[in-house]
Formats: sequence, C-alpha cells, structure tokens
Amino acid sequence: TLLIFLFLLFRMLATTADNYFSPALEKFSFELGLPPRFAGATLLALGNGSPDLGATVNAILLWNKADETARMDCLASGSDCGIVGGGGWSMSLGSLTGGGMFVGTIVCGLVVLNCGGITCRGSLLRD
Repeated sequence: TLLIFLFLLFRMLATTADNYFSPALEKFSFELGLPPRFAGATLLALGNGSPDLGATVNAILLWNKADETARMDCLASGSDCGIVGGGGWSMSLGSLTGGGMFVGTIVCGLVVLNCGGITCRGSLLRD
C-alpha cells in the first residue's frame, strides 16, 4: 500500500507540474526572450532557491527582533545582562551557505560519478 501511495503522490506531482509549472516557465522564458534550455537553468534554479533566501531573511529579521526584546527585558529587570542574544544572522547565513555548498559538492559529484564522468565540458562550464 505504501508503494501505491508513493506512486499516486508522484503522479499527482507530475500532473501538477505539467498543468501549472511548465506553462508558467514557458511564458516567463518567452517574455524574457530566453531559449528553453536557459529557462530551466536560470528560472528553475531561481524558483528553487527563493524559499531558502526568504527563510534566511525572515530568520535574520525575527532573530534580531527577539534579541532586542530580550535585551529590553533584561535591562528592565535591573540585573547584569552580559551578552544577550546575537548571532542570528550568522546562523542564518551559515545555513544558506551550507546548503549551497552541499548541492555544489555532494550532489554535483554524485551526478558526475553516476553518469560516468563529464561528457560535454563546455556545457558544464556554461551552466
């Protein structure tokens, strides 16, 4: 039953991509004057990476607001606060950088090894 469920999920994902994602990608590539092969390499990557960027910006803004609230509470209590909070931006950017390095090294390396090497070096350097 699990295999049937997974098959149905992937089938729904494929039909959703065919009906909604592919036409939108074609329209954007036509509007920007991009050939189809560049649309997949640029617009698809932009759409894939934008949630990570949004989450990082949101984490930085929310973490800084939480740090400010903690500092105000500490000062209002009249006790020795020391260093309160800080470092939210470094954690967020570290996560974003680590994700990019993982894709650039591990995933790319596994793809190259699985395909038997690089067959067209010009396309690899271009993309």
